[in-house]
Amino acid sequence: MTKGAYVLITYNEEDNNEIRIGRLGKIQFQKGYYCYVGSALGKPKTSVCLENRVRRHINSSFVPNGDENRPKKHWHIDYVLANPHITIIKLLLIPCSVKIECEVAERLNMRSEGLVNGFGCSDCECDSHLFYFKHMPIIIE
Repeated sequence: MTKGAYVLITYNEEDNNEIRIGRLGKIQFQKGYYCYVGSALGKPKTSVCLENRVRRHINSSFVPNGDENRPKKHWHIDYVLANPHITIIKLLLIPCSVKIECEVAERLNMRSEGLVNGFGCSDCECDSHLFYFKHMPIIIE
């Protein structure tokens, strides 16, 4: 099992899509692409290893709301993935044993057209870990 960070690229097909995000409240999502940066640096065979964390996100995006098999909403991204207008488009895995989530978020922030303030960054000092792009972002670095 691997430790590391990941970038989840999603597409929101609906303009002004209002989603309630836990304690962040209601947030308007514009039509376009959103890149979420997450990490999984935990122990093997737990939900915090990279494979299991990403698998959880993917599974939760396909299990209908109300289904007993749908994971409970725990992280901010869970609320986004539960929205029927949001689709996972791509996934970038970054295997590593050190915390690079904030560095990746900083690089995305420099290229993005916006961010959702306070999203996914309650354990660090970043402004956000969710970034908006009107067009599909090219992430290669």
